[in-house]
Formats: sequence, structure tokens, C-alpha cells
Amino acid sequence: MLLYILLDLNKPAWKAHQEDPLNNLQVFVNACILSDQSNTVKIINSKTVIFNSEVHKDFSSVFEYLNSKDDFERLKVTPKDLGFALMDFPTTVLIFEMTDESNEKIKNSQYLEYLKCMFVAQHRKIPIHGFSLHRNILVRMCCEGSGGIFLESCSFSDMFQLLGNRTKKKDAYQIKCACCNNFVTLGLVCPVCLLVYCKFMPVCKKCKTKFTFIN
Repeated sequence: MLLYILLDLNKPAWKAHQEDPLNNLQVFVNACILSDQSNTVKIINSKTVIFNSEVHKDFSSVFEYLNSKDDFERLKVTPKDLGFALMDFPTTVLIFEMTDESNEKIKNSQYLEYLKCMFVAQHRKIPIHGFSLHRNILVRMCCEGSGGIFLESCSFSDMFQLLGNRTKKKDAYQIKCACCNNFVTLGLVCPVCLLVYCKFMPVCKKCKTKFTFIN
């Protein structure tokens, strides 16, 4: 098994919690490796592999990477990290999220990127699991859409539930129309940028693609 862990290294988010996230994560990684000798774990941040269980024996490489960075805003998990992980055809992906991404502008800017990653994971049958300290709609969408599990908890120890055989909950996700911003259950989807419209639009507002229908 090849497990990719997308690690949020935003230090300000860590300081809001008393538990040590890296200590719990290291125990989690060790449990994955010891459960099967063929298991490999890779941890990435900013499209960089900062830990590889086939190369590193401990988390010293993670601490070295973290200490070399000053701009912690750039160390959050992004959909680009997810895309980077999916290119290696992993067995599964775990998103370890600590930052509160409740900003609507951030959600809107990352929605399409996460959606495309979810479709890739579905096509390749790669489950995406998520552990977040905060409510994260986009990460949860990727997890549920790919057949993975999303855990929202204020305790890092709860992440060990992902090692068991838990069944995922089925949720219905609401999509907003790009023109009126209302929720829709049936609409027209742009094949290029994947925006959804509640009615016919001759030209996509975002990518300017012209909709052509052939009888």
C-alpha cells in the first residue's frame, strides 16, 4: 500500500491546540508501516515530499523542512498538493487539515480544483480520507465523493479511527448556480471549467466556452 499524507504545516493553527499534531501523526504513520511491511508512507507539503518511509527512519526531515520556512500561510494544504499526490497513483490519500478554511473567497477559488481532483480519484478508484480540526466542506466533498472517510474532531487521537474498517456516511452535496447563486439539483454543467448553471447559457461566464448542442 502506498499512502500519501497531505500535511498542513500552518504553525498558527497548531498553537490553538494543546496537543502535538506531529507526535500523533508520527504514531499514526508508524502504525501504518508496522501493520504491513509492504506499506509505504509519503508526506507532502507544497508539492514537496518531506517524508518517505522508504528513506527516512524518523520525522527529522519534517522538522527540518518546517524550520526552513517563514511564510506559514504557504504551508497549508491546497488542491495542488492533492493533484500532486494523485499523479503517483497511490493506494489511498489522507488529508491532515488544521487550518480553518471558512473564508468564502478561499472556498470559491479552490472549489473547481478540488472537484477535478475528486473526479480523478473516482476514476482511478483512489479513496481520499480526511482529518480536520474544523468544518471543511471541500475536503469532505472529496472524501465522500471518492469513497473515503472524513473525520472532523478537536482531538488528534481520533485520527486513529481511520486505521479501522469504518463505513462512510452518505451525504448529499448542494451545488450553487453560477449565475444566480441559488442551490440547484439539476443544471447545465460547463465541460471545461465545471461551473453549473440553472438554465441555458450560450457562453460560460468563467471560461467563455460556447455551448453547442448537436441534434
